[in-house]
Amino acid sequence: MVLAAAAAVEVVGVCQNLHNLNKRRKSRLHLQMGRTLRLRQEILMDVETESFQAHVQSFTLYQPMKIIPNI
Repeated sequence: MVLAAAAAVEVVGVCQNLHNLNKRRKSRLHLQMGRTLRLRQEILMDVETESFQAHVQSFTLYQPMKIIPNI
């Protein structure tokens, strides 16, 4: 009887450890997802700024001439 009770307590302890491990993994995953979303939002905000748009516009307007040699 005592052995069964000790085994039950150990099983509960193992289950609790697994549960805590799972919670830590989930919270770590949520932190990573949060970081990814924040970076994505920062990139979108950068894209919306005028300086970025001006940079893109100057890049698309500037097309260097290709020199084709006369043979």
